[in-house]
Amino acid sequence: MKRQKVSVKRLAKLNKPEVPVILLGSIAAAVHGVTLPIFGLLLSSCINTFYKPAAQLRKDSEFWSLLFLGLGFITLVALPVQNYLFGIAGGKLIERIRSLTFKKVVHQEISWFDHPSNSRYVMIIFTSNYEVVNSQVNP
Repeated sequence: MKRQKVSVKRLAKLNKPEVPVILLGSIAAAVHGVTLPIFGLLLSSCINTFYKPAAQLRKDSEFWSLLFLGLGFITLVALPVQNYLFGIAGGKLIERIRSLTFKKVVHQEISWFDHPSNSRYVMIIFTSNYEVVNSQVNP
């Protein structure tokens, strides 16, 4: 089968019903993306704690440990939410593309199926191949 280039605009248009899910996933991705720079800032800021007296060291180390714990919890929540929401949007896009492909195949003329590259086995393999869609979405 001959592969054709698919425009990103067309894929975006097909994924339009999932825009709210994609936006929420993007927010979760932004939160996850900010965690490492914040971790670096926290780590560089807490180094001063080691040069303070013992009583102050204990108090400050508890403060910094709680901040790191909070940052870890935010990451623990943001990453699965991001993956889940993008997974929903991607799954519905693939479902929509498979449905459109099936509709096109069903409405072909009978002689179209006589061509060896259009046999039913090739069509089954083509429509079940996730990499066809994935290669267009993630070039």
